[in-house]
Amino acid sequence: MGLIKLLSNNIALKWKETFNQNVDYLNKLETTLKERDDQLNTRVDNLVLHSGGDSPNEVVDARVNHIGETFATLQGRLTDTEKKVSESVSTLEKNQADIKAQVAQLNNSVETIIGGSADWINLYVSADLGSDQIGDGSEEKPFATIQMAVNQIPLVSIPGISIWVDDGVYLEDVFIRNVSATTIHIGPKNDTSVIDPSKSDMPVKLRSLTFYQCKGFFKVTGLQFVDTINAPKNSGLIYSLMLLQGGYLSVDKCKFAEDNRNLISAAIYTEGLSASNVYNTCYFYRQNIVVYANLMSQVLISQQTSGKENTTGARSKDAIIRGKFPVGFADINEDVKDLGLIITKGTVLS
Repeated sequence: MGLIKLLSNNIALKWKETFNQNVDYLNKLETTLKERDDQLNTRVDNLVLHSGGDSPNEVVDARVNHIGETFATLQGRLTDTEKKVSESVSTLEKNQADIKAQVAQLNNSVETIIGGSADWINLYVSADLGSDQIGDGSEEKPFATIQMAVNQIPLVSIPGISIWVDDGVYLEDVFIRNVSATTIHIGPKNDTSVIDPSKSDMPVKLRSLTFYQCKGFFKVTGLQFVDTINAPKNSGLIYSLMLLQGGYLSVDKCKFAEDNRNLISAAIYTEGLSASNVYNTCYFYRQNIVVYANLMSQVLISQQTSGKENTTGARSKDAIIRGKFPVGFADINEDVKDLGLIITKGTVLS
């Protein structure tokens, strides 16, 4: 049914009836259209709410996050939010795992340091693979620094401890203080028996190492000391390897080859009631002072030790040095200060 056309020019009752019918029809049509419009809006709302993630029907407000970023779709915004939440949860879980591992490491360290051990302890260090945060010093989970391994050495007497260091450069000033142990050994993890320090570099390089007021036998083997200019000082003297006030230090097959002739420095320095043995193809090149024994300390120099272009070989100041370096080893092979004593050969006193 549609609008009724006027069929005549007679403006009378018939025209009025036709006009009213048309008005009624239009009113009814308006009502119908409004109802359909409301139904359409409802269907559009439902369509938006249930549309797919890539649908263009989604409203703009639903695609804007809390900081005003607009996404192409509502699904995109939700996915981004879920991804960030998932990443945050993963980070939190990782941090919790790291903290748990650190607490376990700390508990193990405290137990070892305070309680001591009846077994020989082996600790491992790797600059590339280790971690001081979650490592426990085992071969599978090594520490990243030698100092961290040293920190695990018990303060009480134990049979011994070995620190096995993986190949690499360790620009550390390792300090061992007030430790009493039968043996402390620090050396490369990998075999160095075929390496000649006078011809090749050693695989493990370290800046400096100090034993201070320690008791026991200490052996340092197969290390090359580097970066001397940044090494620590003792009474104004830069050193690479130092033994102070106690213990017996064996220096085995180590290399000292940076040009330190213009530095107030000593490759090996001993002081106080301490003793050291320098032996087995240790090599010294262009050192200011190779061995400096001071204030009642004692040093034994092996005939296997070699080197060249050093300024001073052995200096004894109020101390005792036994042995001597080969001819041409240094500009001055032996140097005695105050009441120092250098014994170059054995004798029988009667």
